[in-house]
Amino acid sequence: MHVGTDKLFISHDGGGTWRPILDDQNVVTIYTNPYFKDWVYFVTDERRVYYTRNRGKTIDLMRGPPGLPISDLDVERLSFHPKHAAWLVWVGDRNCGIADDGDCHSVAQYTLDGGEIWYELIDYVRQCDWIQGIKNTAHENLIYCSQYPSQRGDQRTMSRQATQLVSSNDFFQSQETKFDRIIGFANLDEFVLVAYVGEDAEGFESLHMAVTIDGDTFASADFPPQFSAKATSSYTVLDSVTKSVFLHITTNEEDDREFGTILKSNSNGTYYVTSVDTVNRDPNGYVDFEKVQGLEGVALVNTVANVDDVLKRNAEKRLKTKITHNDGGLWVYLTPPEVDSDGKSYNCKGGLDKCSLNLHGYTERKDVRDTYSSGSAVGVLLGVGNVGEYLSPYYEGDTFISADAGVTWREVHKGPYAWEFGDQGGIIVVVKDDAPTDQVLYSIDNGRNWEPYKFADHEVRVNDIATVPSDTSRKFLLIASDDGEQSLAIQIDFTGLHDRKCTTIYFVW
Repeated sequence: MHVGTDKLFISHDGGGTWRPILDDQNVVTIYTNPYFKDWVYFVTDERRVYYTRNRGKTIDLMRGPPGLPISDLDVERLSFHPKHAAWLVWVGDRNCGIADDGDCHSVAQYTLDGGEIWYELIDYVRQCDWIQGIKNTAHENLIYCSQYPSQRGDQRTMSRQATQLVSSNDFFQSQETKFDRIIGFANLDEFVLVAYVGEDAEGFESLHMAVTIDGDTFASADFPPQFSAKATSSYTVLDSVTKSVFLHITTNEEDDREFGTILKSNSNGTYYVTSVDTVNRDPNGYVDFEKVQGLEGVALVNTVANVDDVLKRNAEKRLKTKITHNDGGLWVYLTPPEVDSDGKSYNCKGGLDKCSLNLHGYTERKDVRDTYSSGSAVGVLLGVGNVGEYLSPYYEGDTFISADAGVTWREVHKGPYAWEFGDQGGIIVVVKDDAPTDQVLYSIDNGRNWEPYKFADHEVRVNDIATVPSDTSRKFLLIASDDGEQSLAIQIDFTGLHDRKCTTIYFVW
């Protein structure tokens, strides 16, 4: 699907043909059910919700829920149940219109029939989630909510206030307060983590963590003895393909100077050790940490290398990339290639602390789906960066590839390129990133050789390149703009690749 200016279009053939849907509505938000991919929800600027249960073949108007989102109420809106497609929790708004009376607040509601009938749960919440996961043992009705204790006044003024964690398995006919002051909670499928404020051994407030596998009984999570997290610390639960949890706790909160420590847990999330320090974070809480898809134990981070200057002189962060091949036990700098794509040596000397390969990470991506790796191309990584002591600005970087899970790297193109994997990893397609071009480059041998393909008769600016999420298709979609006046969706079909013939299909809106 693609959201244009006041228009929504859908394609069922990888972008070859498109048709408008909801063409009399201005869709502002799309929610896709992560467990049942056929179910999608569309929210309009007129506070209507439309939904489809068959990937857009038919679309219906939802009768509820009452109260739809406005931009200045900071809440998590929609929660999906992993085992019941029709079970939803929606957090809507009440008394938040232009002529409100200072009582603007959120209202959590639930439905068990896909939205035909809605029932209210509780008010003044920041987040409400179903807690049963695919693997944990929580009751299927169990819901956690983070709720403001006072439950009165204008919730828009409460964004920095602590919330309490309340739970119920009878849709809040009865409820239990699990923690009085929480920073947040995260459902990791096998267990649930709760970050809360408590007292340390010396009586000072500090950040604590608790974990549960059934949603009822909690065990305390033990941090390293030398590690101290202030009560005001931010934390980010990071993705993991192993049973261990990777947790980033911010140790420097200054604006645009954020960094922190990544802790790694044991298999049940109760005991943590330091994995790597000074890992970069942005003001929104996103962290430069990424697991390599298809390979357990391989991950990359960007660390702040000039910590003293940042803390003492308020200097800008200087970043260096590290990689682990043993699930966070040991982190090392990336070994740079000996020569660039022109066969010339880099003007860089010294050990890896002075001369390494550094790559732009998660915090700088326009599209968070543009990862280094793909599960369909095991061991192949692509990134934009530079060889040097520190990471240079993005548009000064070049494009690098590794075919052995980050052990060795080659520079394959000068300048930054966007990339996408397809055909079970058999095709890699790259295109100049945000620069005028009329061609893509593709490789069928893990980036050793590249062939150009001209997809247009004049240059356009490509904003994104995509394919199906599984990266198994030979069809790629370029989202581009033409002279800044009209948007284009361009499909490139490599189905006939063995004949070296490609097909280009344009869609203009």
